[in-house]
Amino acid sequence: MSKHKRKEFFIYPKFQLRFIGWLLLPVLTHSAVLMTALYLITLRSEQLSHTIGLSPDHILFTFIDMQKQYMFWIYLSTTIFLAILLAIFGILLSHRLAGPIIKLKNHITAINNGTEATYVNFRKDDFFKELLPPLNQHIDQYKSLKEKS
Repeated sequence: MSKHKRKEFFIYPKFQLRFIGWLLLPVLTHSAVLMTALYLITLRSEQLSHTIGLSPDHILFTFIDMQKQYMFWIYLSTTIFLAILLAIFGILLSHRLAGPIIKLKNHITAINNGTEATYVNFRKDDFFKELLPPLNQHIDQYKSLKEKS
């Protein structure tokens, strides 16, 4: 029987949701600018076509409308795809950032509540591994001071 550890998407929601939001902001802003530009360009093309005297049923207006719809769906589908991709990437990356912070917080809280101080280890792909040597050295010092008293 294999052991399956339940994977939580949000281990530190306050940080992770904000992190994902900051990742999504440029994509959503960029898409809004592009869609606004599309609208303004097609509006200007239609106004110019009226100015030069084309009738409202001219094929150019049908072409402009088709291109506007085509580009709208391309922009929208690309935005949705990138938003989903960045949200997934954001969750994975935020785990590598938030995981060590949560682990350190829980470890320190446990020590403060009387649990024996032990070395801290992070997962293979976690960030902040450079904190481990000084922290574990501090734990050694803490243990030796506790033994002396």
